[in-house]
Amino acid sequence: MTTNFAGSNQNSPSFLTSKFSFYLIVLLWLFLNLANYWYVDGDDLASGYIASRLLAEKKITHVYAYADTCYSTQDDPVWNSLALETGFFGRPHPYVQIPIYAYLLKPLATRVDYKLFKHIFLCIILLSMMASIILVFRLWLPELLQPIPFIIFLLLFSVSIPFQYSMQLLQTHPIIIFFIILGIYLERNEKPFIGGLILSIAIAIKLTPVLLIVYWIIVKRYRAVLGVITGLVTIALLSVIFVGIDAHTFYIKRLFQINSITLVGFNNQSIRSVLARFFLAYDAMFKLKMHETPILISIFNTLICLFLFGLFVLRWFYDKEQRSKLEHKYISIILILQTICSPIAWTHYFTILFVPFAIAYSFIRTEKSLGSKIFFWSLILINLPIIAPFPYRIKNISGNNIILFGFYSSLALLVYLLFQKADYQND
Repeated sequence: MTTNFAGSNQNSPSFLTSKFSFYLIVLLWLFLNLANYWYVDGDDLASGYIASRLLAEKKITHVYAYADTCYSTQDDPVWNSLALETGFFGRPHPYVQIPIYAYLLKPLATRVDYKLFKHIFLCIILLSMMASIILVFRLWLPELLQPIPFIIFLLLFSVSIPFQYSMQLLQTHPIIIFFIILGIYLERNEKPFIGGLILSIAIAIKLTPVLLIVYWIIVKRYRAVLGVITGLVTIALLSVIFVGIDAHTFYIKRLFQINSITLVGFNNQSIRSVLARFFLAYDAMFKLKMHETPILISIFNTLICLFLFGLFVLRWFYDKEQRSKLEHKYISIILILQTICSPIAWTHYFTILFVPFAIAYSFIRTEKSLGSKIFFWSLILINLPIIAPFPYRIKNISGNNIILFGFYSSLALLVYLLFQKADYQND
C-alpha cells in the first residue's frame, strides 16, 4: 500500500518535497517529545522494571505485591528498597502484567539502571505511537499524511490529556496500541494469521483487546482468530515454562481481584467506575481504594456493556450493503467498547481514541450540517488542557463530572458512529 503524499505522482518534485516534509515532521515530533519527557520519573514503567529485577533475584512472592489501602501505591519493603537501589525515585506502582513480560525485560533490566532503561523505553514508546498513527492513516485516511493535515493532527494529539498523561507515567499502553493496530493492518492486508499472532501479544499483556476476536468471529475472519488463539496458547506455555507456576498463581489471583473490585479513581473512567461514583463520597476518588463491587453495579455495568455491544451488532447487520467500506467504523466502535467496558479505564487508556476521532472526522468532513462539525470539535476540545484538567492537578476541582472527559467523548463518539448514516469511500 503506497501513501500518496500531497496527491502527487511519485516521480514529481512535489511528491518528493511532500515526502521529505513528512519525514521531517516525524523526526521533529519524536525529538520534541523526547526532550519534553526525558526527565519524567515514569512511575508505571518502573513497575515492569522492578518486577523484572525481582524475578531475576528469585523473589517471586514480591512480584505482585500491592498496598491494600491504595491501588496505585506499593507498601512492600522489598519492592521499595529495590526501587531505590536501581535509581527509581518516583512513586512505585504495583505490577499487574503477565509474568513473561517481566521475564522478557530481564536481559535489559538486569544490565542497566532504571534511568537508562527509562530512556530506552521512552524511545520505543514514541516510535510505537508514531507507527500506530501512520498505519491507521495508511489504512483509512492517507490524505491525513499530507504535511499540513499531519501537523495539525500531531499538534492536537500531542497536547491531548490522555497522551500527555501516558507520557508522564511512561505508560507502555502506546506499545499495546501498536500491536493492536499492526495486527489489524496485517489482517487487512491479507496476512490474517500473522495479524492474529501480533494481536495475541497485545491481549496477553492487556486482555481488553480480546473484544477484537469477537469482531473477527462476527465478520468470519477465522484465520485471524486462529492466529490469536495460536499466539495466546504459545505465550501461555512459554510463560509457564520460563517463569514457573508460582508466578502465574499470583498473577491469576491478582487478575481475579482486579476484575472483582470497583476502583473509583479520579483517573478511572470505565463504566463501572462512573456508576460507582453515584454511591460514594466525592473524596473517594482521590484515595484510589479498592471497593468490593456491589451486585447492583455489577448488574448495571454488565447490562450497559451488553446493550452497547448489541447496538454494534445491530448496526453491523443494518449496514449489510456497505460493510466492506465501513470496517474502519466497526473497529473504532470496538476500540471504544474495549476501553470503557473494562473494569479499569485509566485516563491514558483513552490515547487510543485517536482512531475513532480520525474515523469520525472522515465522516463529518463530508457532512453539510454545521451542528455535526461543532459536535466533533467540541469533543476534541474537552480532551485538551484548556478544558480537561491534567490528572495530577485536579484535587482542587469540585464536582465528580469534570474529570470524565475521556468517558464522555468516548460515549459521544460511540453514539455518533453507531447512528451515523453518511456513505464513506476510501479512495
